Amino acid sequence: MQSVPVDDVVRVLDPVERLAVLRENWSTLGGVKKAAVDLANRIVEVAGISWRDLGVTGSILADLESSTSDIDLVVYGELPARRVYQALREDWNQVGVVRYENDRLRAHVRFRWGALNRDAQSIMERTEARKVLQGHFHGYEFFIRAVKRLSEVNIRYGDCVYRQVGRVALVGAIVDDGNSIFTPCEYLLKPHYLHSGENSHFQSTIEMENIEKRDVSDLVKLARGGHHLEDGSLDGVKLISYRGRFCEQVVRGDIVTAIGQLEVVGTQKPSRTYLQIVLGNHPADILLPLQ
Repeated sequence: MQSVPVDDVVRVLDPVERLAVLRENWSTLGGVKKAAVDLANRIVEVAGISWRDLGVTGSILADLESSTSDIDLVVYGELPARRVYQALREDWNQVGVVRYENDRLRAHVRFRWGALNRDAQSIMERTEARKVLQGHFHGYEFFIRAVKRLSEVNIRYGDCVYRQVGRVALVGAIVDDGNSIFTPCEYLLKPHYLHSGENSHFQSTIEMENIEKRDVSDLVKLARGGHHLEDGSLDGVKLISYRGRFCEQVVRGDIVTAIGQLEVVGTQKPSRTYLQIVLGNHPADILLPLQ
């Protein structure tokens, strides 16, 4: 895991404070910085959120932006995030954003999902086109990251024990997408079956070791490894990702292929064990709607 020793940290950059400084100096700004503040102003006005709930991140936060930089905003809190999502979904013209479409959409998909073959990229074009928290504003690409506040998260560091099992390729139905807009994004998948590491979605061979062809009933056996798993483990497998590309990726009712790292998660309060697949730590990880 990447980390920096605490003694080497000189200062912590605060996205909310950085946006406040940019707003105070709006008249002197140009380029992507000015566009970022303008977009933030529109979002606060249309969504009706507080400036305390919105910040700027990415290269602008670190004052390292260039002519090729895009706009990265972060909204804090579940309610503010859902208000921003609703505003961008229903009043996007009023906010002034433009959805990905045509050549811009195809270029966006090639950038995010370039390892996929053309058929899979066509599916991803439909998926990316319907996403709300991304697009263009004043000629710049933007992405808005939604993050719950610490008080809204039930787990604390040390509450869970994670055991990596191996990479799996799983087909199933999405039964819960209630946290799809957040980072980390989460989905609940009802598994139908596992398939082999031979994957036709990719343009070229990508190493898929440790993916085995098994009946879905063997998923628990694969993960058990001497650990107790509840009988209901196959009622739902959590899909989780810290990568923005997997936000808004699928919706409830979709039949999907999910390829990622299978983990057994044990919690102490309450005491339970469940399965999850982590997406985004490997170039061959995907979450692809099949219909």
